[in-house]
Amino acid sequence: MQNTTEMLTHYRQLVSQSQSMLALATAGEWDKLIESEVSYLRAVENIAHNDELHLLPAELKKEVNHCIRQVMENENLLKTLLNARMKELRLLVNSSNHQRNLSTAYGDNAGNVLYPKQV
Repeated sequence: MQNTTEMLTHYRQLVSQSQSMLALATAGEWDKLIESEVSYLRAVENIAHNDELHLLPAELKKEVNHCIRQVMENENLLKTLLNARMKELRLLVNSSNHQRNLSTAYGDNAGNVLYPKQV
């Protein structure tokens, strides 16, 4: 059994990590966000395996519930930012595909003046 302070520390660390990930997404630091995701998932897993939450005193349960609400709010905001990023990347890929198609279609004739075929 974890002691109550250790359990509460884990929840506070999870809140801190979720705030950090949200800050990275807000700043557009997508690579750093992906790197931080591994430790975040470990922290979530660590908490998920703890089935002794019901043993906490009422005051600590309130703090844990506050931590959980904060993490959920951060995750919702992060999801919104990630969806916007996905949309942005989708537009870039579509634009790149369009550019490649144009290049393929007209690339062989680039720089050439094309005349209609004489019959």
